Amino acid sequence: MKKGFTFLELIEYHTNMKKIIQNIVITAFCLASIIAVVRYAEAQTCTVFVASSGSDTNPGTITQPFKTIQKAADTVKAGDVVCVRKGTYPAFDIRNKAGTASNPIVFQPYQGEKVTIDRYLGGGNGLRAIEFYGGSYLTIDGFEVTDSDPNIDLYGYCNPRTDSACSSKINSLGFRSRNAIKVNASAAGAAVHHLVFKNLEIHHNIGMAILVPASIHHDIQILSNRIYANGG
Repeated sequence: MKKGFTFLELIEYHTNMKKIIQNIVITAFCLASIIAVVRYAEAQTCTVFVASSGSDTNPGTITQPFKTIQKAADTVKAGDVVCVRKGTYPAFDIRNKAGTASNPIVFQPYQGEKVTIDRYLGGGNGLRAIEFYGGSYLTIDGFEVTDSDPNIDLYGYCNPRTDSACSSKINSLGFRSRNAIKVNASAAGAAVHHLVFKNLEIHHNIGMAILVPASIHHDIQILSNRIYANGG
């Protein structure tokens, strides 16, 4: 068994180790560069920004974001991608906004950050976390949608269709029609179409997770969502 190294072997060993370390550094640099490029590309796809630290008098840029998703929803046009920074936001509605097949309107968290829409914080019409009035080619992607109203525990998720006392309780607590997401026709009665709800976590809402009540609506996709502990 060899007990030591010759001088030349030691030189060769240190040379090889130096090369290994250099390769590791280069690889780490390359990975960091790739991550930076991916994040830059993702940021470039965002056209409207929202952050809890922003202001609705801002222009909605990454350095001067809007404060509410409602402001973004009021200003979007076909092809816009609304990127929301991490935080918890009030409800919002989307009225008569139309993307196209090649340029949909998208609402999503910024770079996978955790974004929660909480009906209890107000906003919208006070009944739903997200509501549509007309519109087409719209995508809601990656949000948590919930209702933190502490009175929900008094409700107990009973079924008003089979329990008359439950129906009375819902009315007394003001819970009637409080669905997480609802789709409505436009004021003129036009159908809503080509909506996509994906990667959402919808939970602890009094009513249905996603309610599309009118048969005229079409091409609505509900994809890869986690839905639990909602009423109906």
